[in-house]
Amino acid sequence: MPLESNEARAQLAKNIVAYKRSIKYLDTCGELTLEKLIEARRIAGNGPDDDWYRAMWIKAQRILPGVGEGPGGREQLRYDMRKTMIQAVAQFEALLGPSERKWWQFQR
Repeated sequence: MPLESNEARAQLAKNIVAYKRSIKYLDTCGELTLEKLIEARRIAGNGPDDDWYRAMWIKAQRILPGVGEGPGGREQLRYDMRKTMIQAVAQFEALLGPSERKWWQFQR
């Protein structure tokens, strides 16, 4: 069911842009570090605080590859964060419903 409130639509659109930027950052930032993980959260505009990421960074080194989804180790943090944001973008876009015209429809 599409949202009716212009304010809610604007916030969802803003979140979509921020999440997509964060996903792109995660895809292009190279070897993952704690600082890069925190930067991805900052770009997204929300998420757990820095202390949560520090604790997860320490715990993640013990995640074995092949257990569940993802690569294991600290790369699992990138995988999980990326997956969560992709799911959120899809949900936000569904809530927004179809727009009148997409950006690519204006280009010739």
